[in-house]
Amino acid sequence: MVSEAFEQPRTEHEQVPAPAEEPPARPRKAPRPMPNWAKMAESYSVRRRRRRRLLVAAGALLAAGAVTSAVLTFDGGADTPAAAAVANAGTSASPPPSAPPVPLPDGAGSAPLTATGRGEVGPYQGRPGVLHLDGNSTAYAEGTVPDDAGTGFTISARVYNEASTRDRSAVSQGTAGGFSFNLGRDFTGTENHWVFEVAGPDGKVVQALGRPKAAKTTWTVLTGSYDPASGQIKLYVDGSLAASAPVAGPVRRTGTLKLGRVAPGPDGWTGDWVGAVGEVQLWSRPLADGEIGAIPFVPGSVPPAAHSWLMPPR
Repeated sequence: MVSEAFEQPRTEHEQVPAPAEEPPARPRKAPRPMPNWAKMAESYSVRRRRRRRLLVAAGALLAAGAVTSAVLTFDGGADTPAAAAVANAGTSASPPPSAPPVPLPDGAGSAPLTATGRGEVGPYQGRPGVLHLDGNSTAYAEGTVPDDAGTGFTISARVYNEASTRDRSAVSQGTAGGFSFNLGRDFTGTENHWVFEVAGPDGKVVQALGRPKAAKTTWTVLTGSYDPASGQIKLYVDGSLAASAPVAGPVRRTGTLKLGRVAPGPDGWTGDWVGAVGEVQLWSRPLADGEIGAIPFVPGSVPPAAHSWLMPPR
């Protein structure tokens, strides 16, 4: 007997399973566009210009006294009190650049000087009536002094140096193209010495470098002299001869007298002094050793100077 296969009838509750559907294909991402480097560079430049304008505006407010919570300084280097003031918000190391000029009368002649910008006249480190300079390019004094008559000269100043590095000028005379003489501090590498230097007729600079090293944070009397008869320049430190050097040809003292900076060449003014300068005296002849030796101890006494500034009361 042969059995025939047959299909049982499905009830209404039984469902025929639907065939499995394949998941839809994921759309491919469009390739990422290349950055627009030119546009990004332009945007960065715009942000930098905007930030620079904000800094300049903040600096202007500081100068006007409208902002006291920060100090911006761009001159003088790390030696200046103004640079140290950046770490002390709300303080100011010196008068603002907009301070009015201060006249410095000539106590012996008729050639007054003027302290400009951030130069401040007053007592400093135990000395009355000196010019305090913070190393900023706007801190100096200047004035017109008659040129010499080829008879030589002597220049002297009591200085207080607070700078650790760089060349610094206490007193100089010349033009923006160069100096005729400079009295201050010479710094080359690790060498740090007081210096009296002049420019000869051929434009070459001759230096008298003192030994030992230039003192810091102490009052020192520097004196430089030029004697056309002997053809020598001499540097004295606190009344004692420290160095001398021969000069070929006459040296003429010409140009504007400056306190706190010097013009070494066509690049302009430099050597901004950090500290103070006082008891500046100028003679129209070379003084003898004995006369120079008395300057630090009896200022303004022997012999009478042709011009003098910032002298203590007598």
